[in-house]
Amino acid sequence: VEVHPLGIGDREDPARLVFDGTDGDAVNLTVSDFGDQFKLVMYEVDGKKPAEAAPKLPVARQLWTPKPGFYEGVQKWIENGGGHHTVLSFAVTAEQIEDFAKMVGLKTVKI
Repeated sequence: VEVHPLGIGDREDPARLVFDGTDGDAVNLTVSDFGDQFKLVMYEVDGKKPAEAAPKLPVARQLWTPKPGFYEGVQKWIENGGGHHTVLSFAVTAEQIEDFAKMVGLKTVKI
């Protein structure tokens, strides 16, 4: 945990988790609000640990490529209302997320 200046707004400097990610299979997802419903948008990804240090970037650092391919993944993400705030997990599978979404009645799009 590190504390760095926020640089925007009139707020205290926040504590942040700062670390480098890892390599492996993962799932990236977001939940978007469409007014009358929420929708979970996700795709499986190939996670890559950053090759170079980024000491001036005080956040979690992780790279990934959508398994459908970069261009197809990005296009379908946008078309389905995928947001820019996402969750990346190496711990759960797309099937587990789909099961959870079904249990709570959340519409799901798997790209």
